[in-house]
Amino acid sequence: MPKAGAAVAGQTTYVLGSIPTEEQYEGSVMRRMIPVVAWVAFCGVLTIGAASAQDKEELAEANSQANTQWEQLLTKCGESYLYKGDKYAALHEYRDVSFEVTPRPLTEADKLNGIRWAGMFSLQAKAVRKQSGFSKEWSKWKDGGLLEFKSENVRGKWRFFRRQFVFRWIPVNFEKPSCDLVKN
Repeated sequence: MPKAGAAVAGQTTYVLGSIPTEEQYEGSVMRRMIPVVAWVAFCGVLTIGAASAQDKEELAEANSQANTQWEQLLTKCGESYLYKGDKYAALHEYRDVSFEVTPRPLTEADKLNGIRWAGMFSLQAKAVRKQSGFSKEWSKWKDGGLLEFKSENVRGKWRFFRRQFVFRWIPVNFEKPSCDLVKN
């Protein structure tokens, strides 16, 4: 144990009444700040870790809901997926598809309104064609294709909306198509 007033390795000592040099002052401040910075960083990691675990859990639930929704909306026919919005809509045939769930950040208003998760469920296709609801004729295949649904978990209940026009979203109402409707 060092004697009172003796310097310990790594410790800066000052003579009473003297003014420390800039290097001495900066060094002593930095040594005192290291434990504080470490504690703040540790608490931040705990908070981020907890948020990440919650985000992962919510994203897993959203993925599960997306899979359920896609199973209800789409019909798999060979290499294609069929979608028909409602009885008056055109039948869409999508090829070479991928599915994506994209969360969006919740606002304070969202949270106050009970929204636990919000985002988009998307189907992206390399090719798409449509069958007219009236003439039943198929269009030519076109590159690309996107089908999106807005989704929200409000107080534990999932809601799904489809785009109608550019800025309007309406609740999902659909007619699941049959593979009998597809002719190459």
